[in-house]
Amino acid sequence: MKVKCLVLVVFVSFNVSAQLIPFGLTGQQINSIKIIEQEYPERMAIAGTESNGIYFHALNETDSLWGHQYFNGAISALYTQQIGIGPGLMTRIFAALKPDSIYGETPVFYTDYPVQSYWAKIDSGLDKSESNEIISFAGFGYIGHEPPRPVFATAGDSIIYILKNDVWEKSWIGSEYTTLNVLYSNDSAVWAGGIVNNVVAALILIKSENDGKDWKIIYPPFGEIFSCYSIVTPPGSSDTVYTGLNGMIIKSTNGGVSWDSPLLQLQAVTFNSLVINPLNREQIFAGGKTLDNFFVLYKSKDGGITWEQIMPFYMPPSKPIKGINSMAGTIIDNEFVLFIGTDGTGAFKYIDKLTLIDNDDIINTKQFHLYQNYPNPFNPITKIRYSIPNVETRQASSVQLKVFDILGNEVATLVNEQKEPGYYEVNFDASQIASGVYIYGLTAGKFISTKKMMVLK
Repeated sequence: MKVKCLVLVVFVSFNVSAQLIPFGLTGQQINSIKIIEQEYPERMAIAGTESNGIYFHALNETDSLWGHQYFNGAISALYTQQIGIGPGLMTRIFAALKPDSIYGETPVFYTDYPVQSYWAKIDSGLDKSESNEIISFAGFGYIGHEPPRPVFATAGDSIIYILKNDVWEKSWIGSEYTTLNVLYSNDSAVWAGGIVNNVVAALILIKSENDGKDWKIIYPPFGEIFSCYSIVTPPGSSDTVYTGLNGMIIKSTNGGVSWDSPLLQLQAVTFNSLVINPLNREQIFAGGKTLDNFFVLYKSKDGGITWEQIMPFYMPPSKPIKGINSMAGTIIDNEFVLFIGTDGTGAFKYIDKLTLIDNDDIINTKQFHLYQNYPNPFNPITKIRYSIPNVETRQASSVQLKVFDILGNEVATLVNEQKEPGYYEVNFDASQIASGVYIYGLTAGKFISTKKMMVLK
Protein backbone atom coordinates (compact mmCIF):
# COMPACT_ATOMS: atom_id res chain seq x y z
CA MET A 1 0.00 0.00 0.00
CA LYS A 2 1.32 3.40 -0.96
CA VAL A 3 1.13 6.11 1.64
CA LYS A 4 0.78 9.68 0.46
CA CYS A 5 2.41 12.28 2.66
CA LEU A 6 1.46 15.91 2.74
CA VAL A 7 4.52 18.05 3.28
CA LEU A 8 3.86 21.43 4.83
CA VAL A 9 6.55 24.05 4.32
CA VAL A 10 6.49 26.75 6.97
CA PHE A 11 8.06 30.15 6.46
CA VAL A 12 8.84 31.90 9.70
CA SER A 13 8.62 35.67 10.00
CA PHE A 14 8.49 38.26 12.74
CA ASN A 15 7.24 41.84 12.40
CA VAL A 16 6.83 41.17 8.70
CA SER A 17 7.38 44.01 6.23
CA ALA A 18 6.59 43.53 2.54
CA GLN A 19 8.70 46.59 1.79
CA LEU A 20 12.01 44.81 2.44
CA ILE A 21 12.78 42.92 -0.75
CA PRO A 22 15.73 41.08 -2.35
CA PHE A 23 17.65 43.26 -4.79
CA GLY A 24 20.09 41.09 -6.70
CA LEU A 25 23.74 40.05 -6.26
CA THR A 26 22.34 36.81 -4.85
CA GLY A 27 24.77 34.87 -2.70
CA GLN A 28 27.39 37.61 -2.69
CA GLN A 29 29.07 39.16 0.33
CA ILE A 30 28.74 42.94 0.02
CA ASN A 31 31.28 44.78 2.13
CA SER A 32 30.36 48.34 1.14
CA ILE A 33 27.42 50.02 -0.58
CA LYS A 34 27.23 53.71 -1.57
CA ILE A 35 25.04 56.11 -3.57
CA ILE A 36 26.24 58.37 -6.40
CA GLU A 37 23.81 61.30 -6.17
CA GLN A 38 25.00 62.97 -9.37
CA GLU A 39 22.00 63.46 -11.67
CA TYR A 40 23.99 63.36 -14.93
CA PRO A 41 24.10 60.94 -16.61
CA GLU A 42 22.14 59.12 -13.87
CA ARG A 43 22.17 58.43 -10.15
CA MET A 44 23.70 55.09 -9.23
CA ALA A 45 24.05 52.60 -6.40
CA ILE A 46 27.51 51.08 -6.17
CA ALA A 47 28.40 47.87 -4.33
CA GLY A 48 31.81 46.48 -3.39
CA THR A 49 31.83 42.70 -3.04
CA GLU A 50 34.12 40.19 -1.35
CA SER A 51 35.07 38.20 -4.44
CA ASN A 52 33.82 39.93 -7.61
CA GLY A 53 34.85 43.57 -7.43
CA ILE A 54 32.45 46.47 -8.02
CA TYR A 55 28.88 46.53 -9.33
CA PHE A 56 26.69 49.48 -10.40
CA HIS A 57 22.89 49.85 -10.54
CA ALA A 58 21.00 52.84 -11.98
CA LEU A 59 18.52 54.19 -9.43
CA ASN A 60 15.88 54.87 -12.07
CA GLU A 61 15.73 51.17 -12.93
CA THR A 62 13.42 48.98 -10.86
CA ASP A 63 14.89 45.59 -11.76
CA SER A 64 17.45 43.85 -9.56
CA LEU A 65 20.13 43.41 -12.23
CA TRP A 66 23.50 44.92 -11.38
CA GLY A 67 26.24 45.57 -13.92
CA HIS A 68 29.73 44.31 -13.07
CA GLN A 69 32.21 47.08 -13.76
CA TYR A 70 35.69 46.77 -12.33
CA PHE A 71 38.12 44.48 -10.53
CA ASN A 72 37.77 40.81 -9.76
CA GLY A 73 39.17 40.89 -6.25
CA ALA A 74 37.78 41.67 -2.82
CA ILE A 75 36.60 45.24 -2.15
CA SER A 76 36.99 46.18 1.51
CA ALA A 77 35.65 49.77 1.34
CA LEU A 78 34.11 52.32 -1.05
CA TYR A 79 33.77 56.10 -0.82
CA THR A 80 32.21 58.71 -3.14
CA GLN A 81 33.22 62.39 -3.20
CA GLN A 82 31.44 65.02 -5.30
CA ILE A 83 33.86 67.43 -6.98
CA GLY A 84 33.89 70.03 -9.76
CA ILE A 85 31.38 72.61 -10.93
CA GLY A 86 28.82 73.05 -13.71
CA PRO A 87 29.44 70.80 -16.73
CA GLY A 88 32.63 69.61 -15.04
CA LEU A 89 30.77 68.13 -12.07
CA MET A 90 32.00 64.62 -11.26
CA THR A 91 31.86 62.07 -8.49
CA ARG A 92 35.20 60.61 -7.47
CA ILE A 93 34.92 56.96 -6.45
CA PHE A 94 37.53 55.51 -4.09
CA ALA A 95 37.89 51.74 -3.81
CA ALA A 96 40.07 49.86 -1.34
CA LEU A 97 40.96 46.29 -2.24
CA LYS A 98 42.17 43.53 0.01
CA PRO A 99 45.85 42.76 -0.61
CA ASP A 100 46.56 40.04 -3.16
CA SER A 101 49.13 39.03 -5.77
CA ILE A 102 47.42 41.05 -8.52
CA TYR A 103 46.79 44.42 -6.89
CA GLY A 104 49.59 44.39 -4.31
CA GLU A 105 49.65 45.32 -0.63
CA THR A 106 47.12 47.81 0.81
CA PRO A 107 45.86 48.86 -2.65
CA VAL A 108 43.60 51.92 -3.08
CA PHE A 109 42.28 53.14 -6.44
CA TYR A 110 40.06 55.99 -7.62
CA THR A 111 38.16 56.97 -10.75
CA ASP A 112 35.86 59.83 -11.76
CA TYR A 113 32.21 59.23 -12.65
CA PRO A 114 30.92 59.51 -15.36
CA VAL A 115 34.31 59.49 -17.15
CA GLN A 116 35.62 56.20 -15.66
CA SER A 117 38.31 55.84 -18.31
CA TYR A 118 40.67 54.15 -15.86
CA TRP A 119 41.35 53.61 -12.16
CA ALA A 120 44.42 55.35 -10.75
CA LYS A 121 46.29 53.67 -7.92
CA ILE A 122 46.97 55.91 -4.89
CA ASP A 123 48.60 53.84 -2.16
CA SER A 124 51.78 55.88 -1.69
CA GLY A 125 52.31 56.56 2.01
CA LEU A 126 50.16 53.72 3.32
CA ASP A 127 51.77 51.15 5.59
CA LYS A 128 52.11 48.07 3.37
CA SER A 129 51.59 44.49 4.49
CA GLU A 130 49.78 41.40 3.32
CA SER A 131 47.28 41.75 6.17
CA ASN A 132 46.77 45.53 6.04
CA GLU A 133 43.62 46.73 4.26
CA ILE A 134 41.70 50.00 4.25
CA ILE A 135 38.32 49.30 5.86
CA SER A 136 36.74 52.77 6.01
CA PHE A 137 36.87 56.15 4.24
CA ALA A 138 35.48 59.61 5.02
CA GLY A 139 35.86 63.06 3.54
CA PHE A 140 34.26 66.18 2.10
CA GLY A 141 32.96 67.18 -1.31
CA TYR A 142 34.08 70.45 -2.86
CA ILE A 143 33.17 72.65 -5.82
CA GLY A 144 35.35 74.15 -8.51
CA HIS A 145 36.41 77.43 -6.93
CA GLU A 146 37.27 75.88 -3.57
CA PRO A 147 40.57 74.24 -2.68
CA PRO A 148 40.30 70.44 -2.56
CA ARG A 149 39.10 69.07 0.77
CA PRO A 150 40.67 65.95 2.24
CA VAL A 151 39.81 62.28 2.14
CA PHE A 152 40.58 60.15 5.19
CA ALA A 153 41.13 56.40 5.55
CA THR A 154 41.89 53.84 8.23
CA ALA A 155 43.12 50.27 7.98
CA GLY A 156 41.55 49.07 11.20
CA ASP A 157 44.62 49.82 13.29
CA SER A 158 45.56 52.98 15.23
CA ILE A 159 46.20 55.28 12.25
CA ILE A 160 44.01 57.80 10.42
CA TYR A 161 45.46 58.65 7.01
CA ILE A 162 44.78 61.86 5.07
CA LEU A 163 45.20 62.12 1.28
CA LYS A 164 47.28 65.09 0.08
CA ASN A 165 48.41 65.45 -3.54
CA ASP A 166 47.78 61.74 -4.16
CA VAL A 167 49.97 60.77 -1.20
CA TRP A 168 48.63 59.39 2.07
CA GLU A 169 49.99 61.04 5.22
CA LYS A 170 49.37 60.10 8.83
CA SER A 171 46.90 62.57 10.33
CA TRP A 172 46.43 60.84 13.70
CA ILE A 173 48.35 58.01 15.35
CA GLY A 174 46.99 56.30 18.44
CA SER A 175 48.65 53.85 20.78
CA GLU A 176 49.46 50.31 19.70
CA TYR A 177 46.40 49.19 21.67
CA THR A 178 43.97 51.25 19.55
CA THR A 179 41.76 49.64 16.90
CA LEU A 180 39.69 51.94 14.66
CA ASN A 181 36.71 50.36 12.90
CA VAL A 182 34.94 53.24 11.17
CA LEU A 183 35.30 56.77 9.77
CA TYR A 184 32.42 59.18 9.13
CA SER A 185 32.17 62.80 7.98
CA ASN A 186 29.47 65.47 7.75
CA ASP A 187 29.71 69.07 6.51
CA SER A 188 31.77 70.25 9.47
CA ALA A 189 33.62 67.35 11.07
CA VAL A 190 35.19 63.95 10.56
CA TRP A 191 34.76 61.21 13.17
CA ALA A 192 36.54 57.93 13.87
CA GLY A 193 35.47 55.19 16.24
CA GLY A 194 36.86 52.02 17.76
CA ILE A 195 38.33 50.67 20.98
CA VAL A 196 41.47 51.05 23.07
CA ASN A 197 42.26 47.57 24.39
CA ASN A 198 44.94 48.20 26.97
CA VAL A 199 44.99 46.94 30.57
CA VAL A 200 41.54 48.51 30.85
CA ALA A 201 39.65 48.57 27.54
CA ALA A 202 37.68 51.68 26.55
CA LEU A 203 35.35 52.77 23.78
CA ILE A 204 37.01 55.60 21.83
CA LEU A 205 35.79 58.29 19.42
CA ILE A 206 38.06 60.81 17.69
CA LYS A 207 36.81 64.03 16.12
CA SER A 208 38.34 66.76 13.95
CA GLU A 209 36.57 70.00 13.05
CA ASN A 210 39.39 71.52 10.98
CA ASP A 211 39.99 68.97 8.20
CA GLY A 212 42.31 66.77 10.23
CA LYS A 213 44.69 69.42 11.56
CA ASP A 214 43.69 68.72 15.16
CA TRP A 215 41.90 65.77 16.74
CA LYS A 216 39.90 65.52 19.94
CA ILE A 217 39.69 62.18 21.77
CA ILE A 218 36.36 61.27 23.38
CA TYR A 219 35.75 58.35 25.75
CA PRO A 220 31.99 57.71 26.06
CA PRO A 221 31.35 56.12 29.50
CA PHE A 222 29.87 52.77 28.48
CA GLY A 223 32.11 50.09 29.94
CA GLU A 224 35.06 48.03 28.79
CA ILE A 225 33.50 45.61 26.31
CA PHE A 226 32.19 48.02 23.68
CA SER A 227 33.70 49.17 20.41
CA CYS A 228 32.32 51.58 17.80
CA TYR A 229 31.34 50.19 14.38
CA SER A 230 29.15 52.93 12.86
CA ILE A 231 28.61 56.69 13.19
CA VAL A 232 26.02 59.07 11.72
CA THR A 233 24.89 62.67 12.26
CA PRO A 234 21.59 64.26 11.14
CA PRO A 235 21.72 66.56 8.09
CA GLY A 236 22.83 70.05 9.05
CA SER A 237 23.75 69.10 12.62
CA SER A 238 27.21 69.47 14.10
CA ASP A 239 26.20 68.53 17.65
CA THR A 240 24.01 65.42 17.45
CA VAL A 241 25.80 62.14 16.78
CA TYR A 242 24.66 58.51 16.91
CA THR A 243 27.12 55.64 17.21
CA GLY A 244 26.50 51.93 16.74
CA LEU A 245 28.39 49.60 19.05
CA ASN A 246 28.52 45.88 19.68
CA GLY A 247 25.40 45.64 21.81
CA MET A 248 23.83 49.10 21.72
CA ILE A 249 23.31 52.45 20.02
CA ILE A 250 24.26 55.63 21.88
CA LYS A 251 23.60 59.32 21.23
CA SER A 252 25.13 62.68 22.10
CA THR A 253 23.44 66.03 21.47
CA ASN A 254 26.44 68.22 22.29
CA GLY A 255 29.20 66.92 20.05
CA GLY A 256 30.28 64.12 22.37
CA VAL A 257 30.66 66.12 25.58
CA SER A 258 27.97 64.00 27.26
CA TRP A 259 25.94 60.97 26.22
CA ASP A 260 22.33 59.87 26.69
CA SER A 261 21.42 56.49 28.11
CA PRO A 262 21.69 53.72 25.49
CA LEU A 263 18.92 54.01 22.90
CA LEU A 264 18.71 50.39 21.74
CA GLN A 265 20.37 47.53 23.62
CA LEU A 266 20.80 44.09 22.03
CA GLN A 267 23.72 42.25 23.57
CA ALA A 268 24.29 39.78 20.73
CA VAL A 269 24.13 42.36 17.90
CA THR A 270 26.87 44.45 16.29
CA PHE A 271 25.46 47.57 14.62
CA ASN A 272 27.61 47.94 11.50
CA SER A 273 25.62 50.68 9.77
CA LEU A 274 23.47 53.69 10.70
CA VAL A 275 21.53 55.77 8.15
CA ILE A 276 19.33 58.85 8.62
CA ASN A 277 16.57 59.86 6.21
CA PRO A 278 17.92 63.09 4.61
CA LEU A 279 14.46 64.70 4.73
CA ASN A 280 13.54 63.58 8.24
CA ARG A 281 16.35 63.77 10.76
CA GLU A 282 14.26 61.87 13.33
CA GLN A 283 14.07 58.73 11.17
CA ILE A 284 17.06 56.46 11.78
CA PHE A 285 17.85 52.99 10.45
CA ALA A 286 20.22 50.69 12.34
CA GLY A 287 21.56 47.57 10.63
CA GLY A 288 23.89 44.85 11.81
CA LYS A 289 24.35 41.20 12.57
CA THR A 290 23.97 38.72 15.41
CA LEU A 291 26.78 36.56 16.75
CA ASP A 292 25.57 33.86 14.34
CA ASN A 293 25.73 36.35 11.43
CA PHE A 294 21.98 36.78 10.98
CA PHE A 295 20.17 39.84 9.60
CA VAL A 296 19.21 42.65 12.03
CA LEU A 297 17.45 45.88 10.97
CA TYR A 298 15.64 48.42 13.17
CA LYS A 299 13.92 51.73 12.43
CA SER A 300 13.22 54.67 14.73
CA LYS A 301 10.79 57.47 13.86
CA ASP A 302 11.55 59.65 16.87
CA GLY A 303 15.29 60.15 17.03
CA GLY A 304 16.04 56.84 18.72
CA ILE A 305 13.50 56.93 21.56
CA THR A 306 11.52 53.95 20.24
CA TRP A 307 12.47 51.28 17.68
CA GLU A 308 10.63 48.93 15.33
CA GLN A 309 12.26 45.77 13.97
CA ILE A 310 12.09 45.28 10.21
CA MET A 311 12.10 41.75 8.84
CA PRO A 312 11.87 40.31 5.31
CA PHE A 313 8.54 39.41 3.74
CA TYR A 314 9.55 35.79 4.19
CA MET A 315 12.57 34.10 5.69
CA PRO A 316 12.85 30.32 5.19
CA PRO A 317 14.61 28.72 8.17
CA SER A 318 16.85 26.81 5.76
CA LYS A 319 18.02 30.01 4.02
CA PRO A 320 18.27 32.80 6.59
CA ILE A 321 19.45 36.21 5.45
CA LYS A 322 22.99 36.94 6.57
CA GLY A 323 23.96 39.94 8.65
CA ILE A 324 24.21 43.52 7.37
CA ASN A 325 27.64 44.88 6.49
CA SER A 326 26.69 48.20 4.90
CA MET A 327 23.69 50.44 4.09
CA ALA A 328 23.05 53.63 2.10
CA GLY A 329 19.84 55.61 1.70
CA THR A 330 18.40 58.14 -0.75
CA ILE A 331 15.14 59.63 -2.03
CA ILE A 332 13.62 58.14 -5.20
CA ASP A 333 10.24 59.35 -6.50
CA ASN A 334 9.08 60.66 -3.11
CA GLU A 335 10.07 57.46 -1.34
CA PHE A 336 12.99 56.85 0.98
CA VAL A 337 14.93 53.84 -0.31
CA LEU A 338 17.48 52.04 1.85
CA PHE A 339 20.00 49.85 0.00
CA ILE A 340 21.40 47.03 2.13
CA GLY A 341 24.51 44.91 1.61
CA THR A 342 24.57 41.59 3.46
CA ASP A 343 27.35 39.25 4.51
CA GLY A 344 26.68 36.52 1.94
CA THR A 345 23.06 36.77 0.77
CA GLY A 346 23.33 39.66 -1.67
CA ALA A 347 21.58 43.03 -1.72
CA PHE A 348 18.20 44.09 -0.36
CA LYS A 349 16.27 47.32 -0.42
CA TYR A 350 13.74 48.75 1.98
CA ILE A 351 11.19 51.20 0.57
CA ASP A 352 9.53 53.63 2.95
CA LYS A 353 6.88 56.16 2.01
CA LEU A 354 8.40 59.56 2.60
CA THR A 355 7.66 60.67 6.14
CA LEU A 356 8.39 64.31 6.79
CA ILE A 357 8.85 65.73 10.25
CA ASP A 358 5.54 66.25 11.98
CA ASN A 359 4.68 69.90 12.64
CA ASP A 360 3.97 69.17 16.31
CA ASP A 361 7.53 67.86 16.69
CA ILE A 362 8.96 70.98 15.07
CA ILE A 363 6.88 73.32 17.19
CA ASN A 364 8.25 71.59 20.28
CA THR A 365 11.86 72.03 19.22
CA LYS A 366 13.99 75.05 20.00
CA GLN A 367 15.84 75.41 16.72
CA PHE A 368 15.20 76.83 13.28
CA HIS A 369 16.54 74.64 10.52
CA LEU A 370 17.33 75.02 6.83
CA TYR A 371 17.65 71.70 5.03
CA GLN A 372 19.81 70.84 2.04
CA ASN A 373 17.86 71.20 -1.19
CA TYR A 374 16.87 68.05 -3.02
CA PRO A 375 17.76 66.98 -5.63
CA ASN A 376 21.19 68.56 -5.83
CA PRO A 377 22.60 69.11 -8.44
CA PHE A 378 19.33 69.75 -10.27
CA ASN A 379 17.73 70.90 -13.53
CA PRO A 380 15.52 72.84 -13.45
CA ILE A 381 13.50 72.37 -10.22
CA THR A 382 14.61 71.58 -6.69
CA LYS A 383 12.85 71.55 -3.31
CA ILE A 384 14.02 73.60 -0.32
CA ARG A 385 12.67 72.73 3.13
CA TYR A 386 12.88 74.64 6.38
CA SER A 387 11.32 74.56 9.84
CA ILE A 388 10.12 77.41 12.07
CA PRO A 389 9.78 76.61 15.80
CA ASN A 390 8.71 78.92 18.60
CA VAL A 391 8.35 77.08 21.89
CA GLU A 392 7.75 80.02 24.19
CA THR A 393 5.16 82.10 22.36
CA ARG A 394 3.89 80.06 19.38
CA GLN A 395 4.01 83.36 17.49
CA ALA A 396 4.66 83.78 13.78
CA SER A 397 8.15 84.68 12.60
CA SER A 398 9.17 87.03 9.81
CA VAL A 399 10.87 84.74 7.29
CA GLN A 400 12.94 85.44 4.19
CA LEU A 401 14.26 82.73 1.88
CA LYS A 402 16.42 84.07 -0.94
CA VAL A 403 18.73 82.74 -3.65
CA PHE A 404 22.03 84.43 -4.59
CA ASP A 405 24.69 83.80 -7.19
CA ILE A 406 28.25 83.05 -6.13
CA LEU A 407 29.12 86.79 -6.22
CA GLY A 408 26.32 87.64 -3.79
CA ASN A 409 23.84 89.07 -6.29
CA GLU A 410 20.22 88.29 -5.45
CA VAL A 411 18.65 85.91 -7.96
CA ALA A 412 15.23 85.18 -6.45
CA THR A 413 13.10 85.75 -3.36
CA LEU A 414 11.20 82.58 -2.56
CA VAL A 415 9.65 83.59 0.78
CA ASN A 416 9.15 87.02 2.37
CA GLU A 417 6.31 86.88 4.89
CA GLN A 418 5.22 85.93 8.39
CA LYS A 419 5.25 82.17 9.02
CA GLU A 420 3.63 80.25 11.84
CA PRO A 421 5.71 77.56 13.59
CA GLY A 422 5.84 74.49 11.37
CA TYR A 423 7.55 72.67 8.54
CA TYR A 424 7.65 74.23 5.06
CA GLU A 425 8.69 73.29 1.55
CA VAL A 426 9.16 75.56 -1.47
CA ASN A 427 10.13 74.80 -5.07
CA PHE A 428 12.87 76.76 -6.82
CA ASP A 429 12.73 76.86 -10.62
CA ALA A 430 16.14 77.54 -12.19
CA SER A 431 15.02 77.34 -15.81
CA GLN A 432 15.84 81.03 -16.38
CA ILE A 433 19.34 81.05 -14.89
CA ALA A 434 22.68 79.62 -16.01
CA SER A 435 24.42 76.51 -14.75
CA GLY A 436 26.60 77.04 -11.72
CA VAL A 437 26.75 77.21 -7.95
CA TYR A 438 24.17 79.29 -6.07
CA ILE A 439 23.61 80.15 -2.42
CA TYR A 440 20.23 80.02 -0.72
CA GLY A 441 19.71 81.60 2.67
CA LEU A 442 17.04 81.59 5.36
CA THR A 443 16.61 84.57 7.68
CA ALA A 444 14.13 84.43 10.56
CA GLY A 445 14.67 86.89 13.37
CA LYS A 446 18.24 86.40 14.58
CA PHE A 447 18.55 83.06 12.80
CA ILE A 448 20.55 83.08 9.56
CA SER A 449 21.56 79.96 7.64
CA THR A 450 22.93 79.48 4.12
CA LYS A 451 23.64 76.46 1.94
CA LYS A 452 25.03 75.82 -1.53
CA MET A 453 23.22 74.22 -4.44
CA MET A 454 24.18 73.54 -8.03
CA VAL A 455 22.25 74.05 -11.27
CA LEU A 456 23.48 71.63 -13.92
CA LYS A 457 22.09 72.00 -17.46
